[in-house]
Amino acid sequence: MDELTKLLNDINIEKPDDIILQIIEYDFNQLTRLFINGETEIYIEPEPFHEYYLTPENCKIIYNYLGNNYIGYNLLKKKVSNELTTKRFNIPINDNDIQTYVDYYLQTLMIE
Repeated sequence: MDELTKLLNDINIEKPDDIILQIIEYDFNQLTRLFINGETEIYIEPEPFHEYYLTPENCKIIYNYLGNNYIGYNLLKKKVSNELTTKRFNIPINDNDIQTYVDYYLQTLMIE
């Protein structure tokens, strides 16, 4: 039980700074486009301005933030659902597909 308590105390979920939130917004807009186009090779080219902020520490903050309480999943699902193309062409939104895209994005953060 003490090990579990220690693990929970070690988890530090920080609310990202504005620049980190801008990076998340940009990346998830790109992820939405990839999802709608049915892309299976997912690669998001960061904006040159954002590259400076994609440090291992900031990637960990993004990872922890998006992985907490399905924030990443809910964000992508909301973006895809609200996209005009999705509504216009009645593109089905499969929860497993949404989760797969988010999981892949989170994995790329761990590589950074």
